[in-house]
Amino acid sequence: MQPIDIKKIQSFKKDFGLSGYKKSEFGFIPKDWEVIKIEELINENIIEKPMDGNHGNLHPTSQDYVEKGIPFLLASDVENDRIDLNNCKFISQETSKKLQKGFAKEGDVLLTHKGSVGNSAIVPKISTEYVVLTPQVTYYRIKNKERLNNHFLKNIFQSNYFQKQLKIVGKGATRDYIGIVAQRQLKVILPKNIEEQQKIASILSTWDKAIELKEKLIEQKKQQKKGLMQKLLTGEVRLPGFEEEWEEVKLGELGDFKTSSVDKKVNKNDIEILLVNYMDVYRNRLIDNTIDFMKVTATKKQIETFNVQYGDVLFTPSSETPDDIGHSAVVKVDSAKILYSYHLVRLRFKREMDVDFKAYVFNSSNLLREFSKRATGATRYTLSLSDFKESTIRIPKDITEQKAIGTVLLNSEREIRLLKKELEMLKQQKKGLMQLLLTGKVRVKV
Repeated sequence: MQPIDIKKIQSFKKDFGLSGYKKSEFGFIPKDWEVIKIEELINENIIEKPMDGNHGNLHPTSQDYVEKGIPFLLASDVENDRIDLNNCKFISQETSKKLQKGFAKEGDVLLTHKGSVGNSAIVPKISTEYVVLTPQVTYYRIKNKERLNNHFLKNIFQSNYFQKQLKIVGKGATRDYIGIVAQRQLKVILPKNIEEQQKIASILSTWDKAIELKEKLIEQKKQQKKGLMQKLLTGEVRLPGFEEEWEEVKLGELGDFKTSSVDKKVNKNDIEILLVNYMDVYRNRLIDNTIDFMKVTATKKQIETFNVQYGDVLFTPSSETPDDIGHSAVVKVDSAKILYSYHLVRLRFKREMDVDFKAYVFNSSNLLREFSKRATGATRYTLSLSDFKESTIRIPKDITEQKAIGTVLLNSEREIRLLKKELEMLKQQKKGLMQLLLTGKVRVKV
């Protein structure tokens, strides 16, 4: 696929006065296109009345969920142009028959309108007669397929101009919400020629398929890396040329653990510093110059005591659940003006270890499981310094083997990052194409 031609876009902007276009509330559109309310689409029998799920006492609860049955879709199940029919909730056929509405069928266009507003997807081929919607999701069903294409409608829902309407209408509520009545007042831009709608939808589906393939490849690479980590970090698989025994060590034998007293406050009498926060560690394996550090202040004594050095490892010592505790990131930047917050624990090493190997071995599944077992608490779980010191890992004695393992895993992660950049580029290309094709700024031949 070729990137969008920016010059053509700029050229069009200069030529808005060309014949064949008319002015609308959304800018210039082709003369043979129309701006029409969803309510008018209903009145003209182009679509059925949009319908969401059952409210009140009829709404299925967690007690109604079964392992397999009729898919019961929340707004969170509609994302990234797809419906998650594997991980959604299910209800029985018997429960579904007690409901009055919200039965979406194959080919219907779904639009989330509560909590997570504006995600859309088409109901794919399903093994059941229908799927059941919650009150968070609306279905749109085409009645006159000679006037409106469902894939074109789905792309309309994802377009910039439609998403802007959703944001405006949804303002003022305590939680993002656009009810059925309000949805009917939303407007769409339609080519009157159904073949033009189909051609536009077909072009955009090319990007959809490319995006889906890239997402699947990324997921495959993630699973490969996960398996690779498990095998390399336990010694189950050894890299060629290494045979020396591994050793089990307590983390406390590797260096010194220290908490911090630095918070997010700014005091005019103190010194401005950069702060590594909890989420910086939780979201990253590496703390480097790509991190957008928070600017706060600290005393001279805090700067001397709670700084980070190249090779330090920072841990998250608390979490709402025990199975999400003890995440770590290795520091790959050296600055006396970068400190770590009181929500973190620092391990500064007395024993030499490869820095890239640290990024993975301290996030190994075996160590995280041990942290989970040691965590204590009720509403929030914590690990003491003693818990960290007494926890154990197995590591190669030979630091060159550590380096080799770190390099393999780091290269695997770099490959995934590159694929994610390519995925983002595809999404941006599609977004640009949608802006041009769904407003008629670029016409297709039919």
